[in-house]
Formats: sequence, structure tokens, C-alpha cells
Amino acid sequence: MFEDLKVVNMKAKPHIWYSFSGEKAEKNQIGFYNTGEFDWVKDLESNYLIIREELLNYVEQEKDQIKPYFNKNLVAKKSVWRTSAFLFWKWNFRKNQKICPKTMKIIKQIPNLISASISILEPESEIKPHRGDTNGIIRGHLPLIVPNETELLGFQVNDEIKIWEEGKLLLFNDAAYHSAWNRAQSDRIVMIIDVVRPEFIPKTYRISSTILSSLVFQSIVLKISIIRKLPQVMKNAVIRLIAIFINPLLRIQNI
Repeated sequence: MFEDLKVVNMKAKPHIWYSFSGEKAEKNQIGFYNTGEFDWVKDLESNYLIIREELLNYVEQEKDQIKPYFNKNLVAKKSVWRTSAFLFWKWNFRKNQKICPKTMKIIKQIPNLISASISILEPESEIKPHRGDTNGIIRGHLPLIVPNETELLGFQVNDEIKIWEEGKLLLFNDAAYHSAWNRAQSDRIVMIIDVVRPEFIPKTYRISSTILSSLVFQSIVLKISIIRKLPQVMKNAVIRLIAIFINPLLRIQNI
């Protein structure tokens, strides 16, 4: 169904950047990608109604499983940004996948898919400007529900603002500064997907295990605050050590 990702003209140098590392992010980064450069986008959008019906049923049935995003510093009000994963940096959430078999069959045909999740941004809320975890991916929003008051909505990457349109995929650079707002009176719901940037495909498992280990480290820091005072170089070393153990687990889970 889907063809391989085309190699696109990337403005950034082929160096993997991680937000936890303390390194400066790429300069002059691309913001939004032209979806027309990816052959698989049309196939995904053509299956939009199937995905929308199944995922909205999931949202209705699994309300209690859709938790607030762990980083509360990114939102002005607590619990207004909620997420639930099906695939998270190559880690499979089998229970959730079984609830949405049609969706999983469709999206697993996307070349180099690394993550897929539901994202709900509640009314009168916003996600503050931030960079994502790494420049190693291209992130996509497939809007499932967009409030009618489009003048009250916005998604900004770098200096460009776009409005979600139901059934139309937005692709963007998660490592660029981006923010979102929903000042309407109903939820904005999107499916988020991540694919590995073409030049980093051989390092897919390294990227996945490194990000997962950084998230594990963040959870440890929340419980043992003294670790926060460690020098950055030591923090990075611990994260990469954890990644050494996570990497084979990811590979086994994806056999």
C-alpha cells in the first residue's frame, strides 16, 4: 500500500540532536514539511474515515486510560492535554493496539513508523512553545476532531501558523520550536505519528532506546530530586547507559 519514504532535502546537517543533551539545536530548521513529497500520505488520508471511527470509539471507551501528558510545565492548566499511545518509540502497547486493529493495520504500513498515539487538547487551553525530544523524526498530526471555531485554533512551528483540517495530515519538525492552542469550546483530537528521518533510518533503535531512557531518567529525577544537581555530562552518561539495556528489549518486542 505504502511506498518507501523519499529522501527529502533536509536543511539540517545529519547529526542526531536530543533535547536532554544540553546541545544547541540545529539552526535554520525546516518547520512544516510538504506532505506531497511523501507517497504514503495519500494512502493514509484515504483511510481517514476508518481511522477516525475506530479511534473516536477508543477515546469514548477508554477515557480513563487517556492520561494527562507527563510534562505539566508545557501547559498553562493541568490535565488539559491528554495522550494515549499505541506505539511509543518502537515500544508496542499491545492492549491498545488490539482495541484498534483496523487503524494499526493501516499505520503499520507506513515506512519507518516509530510512534503512534492519540492527543486530546481540551477547550480553552494551550501548549507552550517547546522543542521535542529529538530531530531524528518527522512528526505528523492527523486531525480527527477540529472545533468549528477555526479562528480560535492554531498550530505554530517556527514562525508559521497552520490550522488543523480534519483528515489532512500535517508533517513538521518536532525539534523546531512549536506550540498549539485551542481557545474553542470543544476538544481538538489528533492522531500523532512519528517516522524516522530518512538519513537516520539505520539508527532507528538507537534513537528509540535513547529517548525512552531519557524519559526513564526524567521519572527518576521526579522521585529523587538530588539527581537533578548532577553535571549534565553525568546525566547524559546515565541516560546512554540505560539505553544500552533498553535497546535489546525493543528489538525483542518487535520480532
